[in-house]
Amino acid sequence: MTEQQKLQRDKLTEQVFEAKSAYRALTTSVPESALNTANEKPLLLNELRQWLMGSGDFNTPYIMGKINQSLALRGLYQQLLNTQQFAFSDKQAAASSNVELPERVAEQFKLKFKRDKFNPEQVFVILFIEHGRPAHNHSEIQVHIAHESLLAMLAFPPLVDGKSQLLMETESDAFKLLANSQSQITLI
Repeated sequence: MTEQQKLQRDKLTEQVFEAKSAYRALTTSVPESALNTANEKPLLLNELRQWLMGSGDFNTPYIMGKINQSLALRGLYQQLLNTQQFAFSDKQAAASSNVELPERVAEQFKLKFKRDKFNPEQVFVILFIEHGRPAHNHSEIQVHIAHESLLAMLAFPPLVDGKSQLLMETESDAFKLLANSQSQITLI
């Protein structure tokens, strides 16, 4: 596919998104403008794509909140995630649902959970990627987590010698999703 064809496809995708949003606003009993406050602007497809690609400065909690509130945005997010993914780990079977997994292993990456000896409420999440993208060595690595209706995104620092780590609180919602054997994990 040439660059011109890609640009035409992206423009067409944006037009379809805008048309579907306008149609939905006309056919629902609550106008979309009533769902957004006066200070809030809608999240556009191009903004979603740029955020997913890690280009630009975006408010990740705001974007994840918008995605979690809108089925249409969630569908677009899933489509974009599937086209841009580096690696994917589906649900993993655990011998016991009450036991926390010490690691998550996929074909292209491994996530290992290591508790802090001095502060048991914290855990180091270590990401191992043997053969990553060149961009993984100088820009953050996005880890997208999906479990049932919940979505979360973690940003790991760039790889150093094939690994990166993040310190997390064990009680945080994002860690609970990440450690859950029923969660799907996608790396960008």
